[in-house]
Amino acid sequence: MIRKLVKVESDKISISVPKDYIGKVMEVIAFSRDETVSKEAKKKKKATFNAVSLDTVGFKL
Repeated sequence: MIRKLVKVESDKISISVPKDYIGKVMEVIAFSRDETVSKEAKKKKKATFNAVSLDTVGFKL
């Protein structure tokens, strides 16, 4: 696997691949780093329980 971060300087990007990748099917994905995780996804969510019932008959401390 090859992973490389590049700063885009123009509207074109070229990549070099190792010789052992030649002839294989490759997947190339491009996205900007600021669109990988939304601000909403970064917020921690608290677990809440709204429907809890306990049978405490016969329970002693």
